[in-house]
Formats: sequence, structure tokens, C-alpha cells
Amino acid sequence: MFDTRIEMIKALIPENSILCELGVFKGDFASELYKLNPKHLYLCDLWPNAPLYSGNEDGRHGEFYNGVDLYEHVSCRFYDNLNISIYRECSDTFIKKLPDAFLDGVYIDANHSYDAVKSDLNAIFPKMKYGGVIMGHDYECNPAKASELFETGVKQAVDEFCKERNLEINAKANDGCVSFAIFSSIR
Repeated sequence: MFDTRIEMIKALIPENSILCELGVFKGDFASELYKLNPKHLYLCDLWPNAPLYSGNEDGRHGEFYNGVDLYEHVSCRFYDNLNISIYRECSDTFIKKLPDAFLDGVYIDANHSYDAVKSDLNAIFPKMKYGGVIMGHDYECNPAKASELFETGVKQAVDEFCKERNLEINAKANDGCVSFAIFSSIR
């Protein structure tokens, strides 16, 4: 168990990895992934022309943003980074573009509905290199840090995915909104 998701990614992701984040929002966590010196970092978010709401890693300080404004912000934020590619589309559309056994790590923080998370997990699994790590946010709430307790479809989708593939959650990050890590070493 890690205290934070930043500690978790620092421990689990080596330099020169090929990484992906599904669900980028403002790009704050993408910035943390970039500090790991990846060979390449793929960022994918739908960024719809609609109000979007999010809080920090503990679910606190929630704010509304316009998706188009967020996309422009992220594009400007990472403009000079030649090893970052930004995709404004649904995660399932983006994932299909990736070759199999390509990614060393993925962090899933997109649509939190059960169906969307389950779809993302099943779609991304063949894209992972042997031993790659599938991570994600909002697995469960940590009442000691979360400002409010809420449920999403993440936990059910992750638990079912692990059971169906004979995998297990290998690590958690104990932010207010708990992150998970699954090693994809079984095919």
C-alpha cells in the first residue's frame, strides 16, 4: 500500500517506459507521469464541449470546467514535449489505434461508470506488454482522506476484470480516492 498515487507510480514505473493516461482532465497527473521520463506518453480524453466537474486526488476542491477549455489548456501545457501525444476522442476509439503488447503502463481515470471502466480494462489489456502495469483512480474511497464518500462503477469493474483474467490488485495508493495497480503478467 502506498500513501499516494504519485508514490505508487514512482515505485512501479521505470524510466523510458511507454505510458498512457485515459482521462486527462487538466493534465495535472499527466505532468506527474511525465516526470518519470517516459519514452512516450499518450494522453487521451474526450474533453466534450460541456461542463465537467472534478476534485483533486482526495475528492476535495471540486470545480467545474468546460471540456474544450481543458483540451486547449492541456495542448498548450505540453506543446513543447515531443514525446507526448494528445488525443481528443473516446478511449475505446483511441485504444484500437495502439498495437498489441505496446504499453508499459496505463492510468485509467476516464468515465467512471461500470460499463466504461470494464470496456477500458478489456480493451487495454492486450495492448500491455508482459509485466506492464494497469493502474486507475477512484477504486474506492478512503474515509480518512476523502471529503465525501461516493461510489462509482470502478471497483466492481476492476474486481470482475481481475477475477475473469485470474489477476489481482497488486498495489493500492491510499489517497482519498484510492488508486489501484494490476500487473498484466498473465495472458
